[in-house]
Amino acid sequence: MSEEQNNNRERREFERGNNFDVFVSYRRSDGKSFAKTLNLAFKNEGFRCFLDYSDLEGGDFRRQLQDAVVDAPVFVMVMTPDYFARCVKKVETADGKTVFEPNEDDWVRREIDLALSNGKIIIPINMNGILKGTPDYLDEDFGNRVSSHQFSSVYDDDTFDSSFAGMLAKNIWNRFSKLEKPTDKAMVTVATDADCKLMKNNQLLATLQADEHSPILLGKGNHLLQARSEEFPQISVNVIKKIEDVSCDDFIKIELADKVHRLKEEEAERIEREKREAEQREEEVEQREEEVELRKAERKAWWQRHKSKFAIALAVIALYVTGLLIYLNWDYSLKTITEHSKYVNSVCWSPDGKYLASGSGDETLIIWNANSGQRLKTLKGHSESVRSVCWSPDGKHLASGSRDKTVIIWDAESGEKLKTLEGHSHWVKSVSWSPDGKYLASGSQDGSVIIWDAESGEKLKTLAGHYYSVYSVSWSPDGKYLASGAGDAFVIIWDAESGEKLKTLAGHYYSVYSVSWSPDGKYLASGSGDKTLIIWDAKSGEKLKTLKGHSSFVESVCWSPDGKYLASGSYDKTLIIWDAKSGEKLKTLKGHSDEVSSVCWSPDGKYLASGSWDNTVKIWGVE
Repeated sequence: MSEEQNNNRERREFERGNNFDVFVSYRRSDGKSFAKTLNLAFKNEGFRCFLDYSDLEGGDFRRQLQDAVVDAPVFVMVMTPDYFARCVKKVETADGKTVFEPNEDDWVRREIDLALSNGKIIIPINMNGILKGTPDYLDEDFGNRVSSHQFSSVYDDDTFDSSFAGMLAKNIWNRFSKLEKPTDKAMVTVATDADCKLMKNNQLLATLQADEHSPILLGKGNHLLQARSEEFPQISVNVIKKIEDVSCDDFIKIELADKVHRLKEEEAERIEREKREAEQREEEVEQREEEVELRKAERKAWWQRHKSKFAIALAVIALYVTGLLIYLNWDYSLKTITEHSKYVNSVCWSPDGKYLASGSGDETLIIWNANSGQRLKTLKGHSESVRSVCWSPDGKHLASGSRDKTVIIWDAESGEKLKTLEGHSHWVKSVSWSPDGKYLASGSQDGSVIIWDAESGEKLKTLAGHYYSVYSVSWSPDGKYLASGAGDAFVIIWDAESGEKLKTLAGHYYSVYSVSWSPDGKYLASGSGDKTLIIWDAKSGEKLKTLKGHSSFVESVCWSPDGKYLASGSYDKTLIIWDAKSGEKLKTLKGHSDEVSSVCWSPDGKYLASGSWDNTVKIWGVE
């Protein structure tokens, strides 16, 4: 025997495990024949290999298989095309897409995780160079940990012996001296009653599953370990373990389930409580709307009885009030449009500033000449109140949402109804076009946001995350994000492409009735039933300013085109213009006789339009 062979034999004797030197991990579907070839090659070099069930003694197979991985200093991965296939599983998402998620029940994945967690020499053997790196469908953490090991290619032609010997020299002989002998560590079985991660010095030792026994190796001495719950990382327990005799098996029991279950119950109670509160708030809003309708009917009946007596008096009062407003230099409306027969829920300016559209409880949309106030078209197609109108970015189309649960797309020039979008199970309260005009978003009392293909009318995604009615949706200027405000008092920012919920903004304590993006996309404004507006940092979700000035619900908010100002409309019958940078209240516009349900800034920033439950649309000069 040569001196080199003798040194290799001594290194093997020094480093070998109690039962195995090499654990060969492979997928039976396409790796068995090559695994057998490797097994023979390793045995010819004097290694004891684990390859299959037959290498185990009788008893608990799962436990013995885990012990074999932990025991062997070398872990070989046979990299056939099927090797990683079942390490993940395919899952269908709510919007019909197929994604990959970790498959923790797969035995090959468990073998790899054990090897990674126990500091083995890991050799990914790429037979004939078939695989070019790890597959991109692996979950990020798992894929990164596996791919950090350099692949070793061996070949099944007449170069096998030389390529195998080269792999041994590169990946095993020059690394054995850096390993600790497994016989210098105790085999410790860890049992836990809840899924958790076992850490030491903030390094992962093992990923543990509830009601399963997992092996780890610990050297002689004291060890401070921490078990962190998988589901609630804030829950953890410290375990102090002293190893006195490394030749004996040891045991650690970790109890987390009571804390996890208690936090689950608290979380469930919180969600149920918030749901009840949201339902109560919505009932209050509906009751308020019914009361408003009743008051309107009473006022209308009273006026019918007395209008002839007060016509002259009202004319005198109107002249007096007009003179007073001019004298005090108050802002007053330039035009009042009175042709809707019921309350006005929504107003929207066309992109060129020439037209206004309004939606009303009389089930119609009306397009107006913004300069003269003349009615140009009346669009009829909804069977109940129109709650929201929005002009497409190119000015060619209008979208409207209604209590009849539908969204309608109209030809703005002809007034023709082009498409009716059906998909919500309750009132549609808000509609918003994407900046490129390809998509529509709608928010509904059913608690969802739907993204539609504006050309085909196809429903693309349903975004579920609010506990109750969605009152407002708004698209970011770059088209990447959506914001929604709802009866649960939250503002949510969504990824418009994936439908993923990115941030939940909590700051209001009553329903959020309106959300609006700043023109540069850096900020969001929201108006709420708590009488306030909040300006948020859209990137971080941080609350920057709370604007107080209204005496009742804030029904609508809108950012000026230059981003310097905000306008808000309220149940207190007023509009307020705010300095967006300082939060200072600049002007209060009075003129409506009932709640202001909608405000919209003209594209040139010179005018504001407002819709009110006094059945009117007003245009205000704000320069």
